[in-house]
Amino acid sequence: MGIRVKIFLAFMLVIASGLALVAVRSFYIGIMIDTLNEQNQVVRSASDFIQKAQFGGDDDGAMKIELMGYINEIGEKGQKVTDTGVDADRVAAVVAVLVVALTLAVATVVSLWFGKKIHFYENILDKIPLPLSITDMNMKVTFLNKPVEDMLNIKRADAMGKYCGDVWKAAICNTPSCGIECLRRDQKSTIFGAGGATFKVEPAYLTDTKQRNSGHIEVVQNISDMMTIQKEQSDLIVTVKDANEKFSAASSELNSETRTNADTAAQAASLFGIIKEHAGKSSSQMTELLKAVTEIREANNAVVNVTNAINDIARRTNILALNASVEAARGGEQGRSFAVVAEEIRTLAIQSSAQVRDTEELIEDSIQKAELGAQIARATAESLEEIMDDINKSSSYINEIARATEMQSGAINDLHMSVERISVMLGEK
Repeated sequence: MGIRVKIFLAFMLVIASGLALVAVRSFYIGIMIDTLNEQNQVVRSASDFIQKAQFGGDDDGAMKIELMGYINEIGEKGQKVTDTGVDADRVAAVVAVLVVALTLAVATVVSLWFGKKIHFYENILDKIPLPLSITDMNMKVTFLNKPVEDMLNIKRADAMGKYCGDVWKAAICNTPSCGIECLRRDQKSTIFGAGGATFKVEPAYLTDTKQRNSGHIEVVQNISDMMTIQKEQSDLIVTVKDANEKFSAASSELNSETRTNADTAAQAASLFGIIKEHAGKSSSQMTELLKAVTEIREANNAVVNVTNAINDIARRTNILALNASVEAARGGEQGRSFAVVAEEIRTLAIQSSAQVRDTEELIEDSIQKAELGAQIARATAESLEEIMDDINKSSSYINEIARATEMQSGAINDLHMSVERISVMLGEK
């Protein structure tokens, strides 16, 4: 229990005891005053009786008896006053004892209640992980929580009432950088180092019920890790700025190259369109060539049929000439001329047959070559069709590449703009 609470309870005990004694005394004094008033009334009555007796000449015996009655009554009233005073002292003593006992009981209950409340709130402050120091307006310590005790290796009771600088013994104590001194200059925080660590102090005023400044509270926080992180962040920002500048330059170059690739892809797509057109023409011409080769082969087949017919005619003519020669030989001298003619006809037939065979060989060779040409033409046509398919696919791929390159160029341009914004933001740090 604090000294102020003890003084307050002692003061209340004295006040309560005094008030109780005054109340008891007042009550019995009232009774004594009433008794004295009655006694005075009896005295006046006795005085009046004596005056009458002096001038009335009544019987002395009766007067003495009546006078003795007044005297006895006066004595009784006096005794009553005396007894009342004694009773008042006794009752006052008893009441004083009872008031003291009651006041002590109430004080005990109140002190226990205050003690529990104080312990409850102290326990709350002790559970706060940050060191808390509370001082009055004279910078005298009124409370330290458990983290401060652990940090300074000091007991709370030993620090109570001491000057805060004598308790903390920090480098900023008794200097303008002291937390309370900073608070008085409206500076919201200060920093000090101790034991290789960096601490931040955030002071604030405590106010009473009338919002008047009644003390200070200082919250201490170890910011060593925070300072390290801030330095690392600062170094990281510098690194990011350097990397960002390099990336910005690379993205600009990449954007330029991508734009060039996009233009090249567009030109390639256009060129492939021309190649596709030429290949289409070549395919059509090859189809015509294949048709012409087929017609040549069919014409050769027709020529073979004609040569076969001529060969058959030559064979028959040869047979007829042979028969004519035989008949001319039978005719003797008359048939000799006819035999000569027949022999000439036979010779022509044999020569014609030989020429027909040569022609057949040439036509057969031409047919074979035409067939080979047709096969080559068909293979070439098939190849051209495959080439056309490949050209169509390649053209589709190139168009896709051109579109993708255009999209990539747009994305890289957006990325470059984002990098520029990042550079601006980093430049503000």
